Amino acid sequence: MKGEILMEEKTYLKWYNKVGYGTGDIAGNVVYAFLSSFVMIYLTNTVGLNSGIVGTLIAVSKLFDGVTDIFFGTMIDHTKSKMGKARPWMFYGFFGCAVTLFGVFAIPTSLGKTAQYAWFFIAYTLLNAVFYTANNIAYAALTSLVTKNSKERVQMGSFRFMFSFGTNLVIQSVTVGAVEMFGGGAVAWRTIAFIYCIIGVITNTLAVFSVKELSDEELKDNTAYDITLFSRHAESLVLASNEKAINGSATSSNDLDSVIVALSGDLPKMAFEIVSSMKYNKVKRIIFVSSMGIYGEVAGEPKGIVAPILKPYRKAADIVEQSGLDYTILRPG
Repeated sequence: MKGEILMEEKTYLKWYNKVGYGTGDIAGNVVYAFLSSFVMIYLTNTVGLNSGIVGTLIAVSKLFDGVTDIFFGTMIDHTKSKMGKARPWMFYGFFGCAVTLFGVFAIPTSLGKTAQYAWFFIAYTLLNAVFYTANNIAYAALTSLVTKNSKERVQMGSFRFMFSFGTNLVIQSVTVGAVEMFGGGAVAWRTIAFIYCIIGVITNTLAVFSVKELSDEELKDNTAYDITLFSRHAESLVLASNEKAINGSATSSNDLDSVIVALSGDLPKMAFEIVSSMKYNKVKRIIFVSSMGIYGEVAGEPKGIVAPILKPYRKAADIVEQSGLDYTILRPG
């Protein structure tokens, strides 16, 4: 009689470690969602700045991103401290995020227009290209530093997605009403920014201290798994001994056994491109992280009705399901 021995991977994390880690995306999105969705409204309607000039300043500020991505990735990789490699950057970086986020939404109305533009550009650049980059790269690096278990890493990503989606939804829903509740002027925007900063500091701190990085010796131990990571900035990633990073897109799928997809943006388009690339390269297995509610199965909602915000997730899932690939669709919730 033939049989096989299934070797289970060693586990490193409890459920509360994964949940705690996921709350870091509450912190990241009180910055990202608040800034990206409302900064232009605040600057043009409340401060009175020109939208064209503001857009130009934002575009110029983005030029620093590529440099700082590489810089902080290298710094994290060479950091040695009692907290580990990534956790110090994630922890202290967010205090800078909080100060500069508040600064963006606290432009003095008494300043002249040139000074107000300069204030915004400096605060925005420090926030986006320095402190947020340091915090976010360190946060992403933690998945490879706190566990070597591939399933746990996927679960950590799922909790991140859940908290990210929920935080975005809440901020989009309540911010305008909250500003109006506090009077609707510059003071109201400052107050809301301060509240979000406090929430961010608390949740970021919780995420940092919910996990502990493994020792260098533990990370260097051999494993039965080899993992290839794809990134537009692969040089900024902190890698374990069994990982390699390739600079490129999610459609670069040569020599792989399976593909794990956890993306945001134009999901149907990206799903189509990834599926097409996998078929071309003869990769059969895909794990696609989507969202709870794409089949209209959420309790309390009309059965079979997909909320408008989830329709892109459903379309992407349909593409995967109809691809003929060996698929698993994860729906965190």
